[in-house]
Amino acid sequence: MQILPNTPATRISFHRGYGLRASTTPTGDGLHSADLVIEQPGRPPQAFASLDLFYDHEQAIHYATVWGRIWVDSKT
Repeated sequence: MQILPNTPATRISFHRGYGLRASTTPTGDGLHSADLVIEQPGRPPQAFASLDLFYDHEQAIHYATVWGRIWVDSKT
């Protein structure tokens, strides 16, 4: 698994054996895109870009993390 350390715009967490890398990208108009990469050992990463847009980067990261946990729960 190639999960990198946390940064202000990235948060790493683990859920049921999956690595979740939630991140945010500024859109240029004051919004932050909620992005997510889900990794499981031995499988290619699943990337989800622009799950939704938020005014605050912390809200975007939180949303992507919760969304990832729901995705994992639906697959396990």
